[in-house]
Amino acid sequence: MVNGSCLRQVMGGYVMELTKEKALEFTKKCISESNRPNYRFRSRYRHTLRVLIWAERLHKEIGGNLEVLTYSAILHDCAWNGLENHAITSCNKAKDFLNQFSIDENIKNMILEGVLYHNRNETRDLCKESYMLMDADELDEIGALCIMWDSLAEYEQNENTSYKSIVLRTKKYLPKLEENINKLHFDYSKNVYRKKLDFMREFVKEAEDELEIELKGELG
Repeated sequence: MVNGSCLRQVMGGYVMELTKEKALEFTKKCISESNRPNYRFRSRYRHTLRVLIWAERLHKEIGGNLEVLTYSAILHDCAWNGLENHAITSCNKAKDFLNQFSIDENIKNMILEGVLYHNRNETRDLCKESYMLMDADELDEIGALCIMWDSLAEYEQNENTSYKSIVLRTKKYLPKLEENINKLHFDYSKNVYRKKLDFMREFVKEAEDELEIELKGELG
């Protein structure tokens, strides 16, 4: 449980703390109401939960302020309006939420910074936790989940989906995924990402071997 000692509000003599559960409930409700376009198989809220787990793993390896990292991860994708970068929309929504509580201004600003810049690959001087959130976001849906994404997306988009078309799709996007390693900020993140890319490359190789006859001449 995240320590809520600096995240509390006094109301009528009672202390109301901002908790992980309250933040998750808020984010789940906001995501549900935003109607952000997505694949049928992909849940933005479940993505948030996975990013939170990655953030916690990064914290164990790298350190940093766990409160800041936890709440920025929970709130990073909480809103969308289709008119601007969702990081801006989410930051505004998160600010309204956090303003309900008497939070140390420095802590609040660090949380909001993480939300605002999580998908911008900023080179300016941000706090450590903001860069950790960027890495946590990149580490979700790479590796096995990425292959499942390709399979399900191909099935939704292509009425002639086959083993062949799925392998071709995965192979097509591998170079872009390989470029994304440059977005990561910590050695631990890069090592995990490389292992997941190795898994995907091995999958493509094995699939090509098993589909050799069907794919002959089409996969170079």
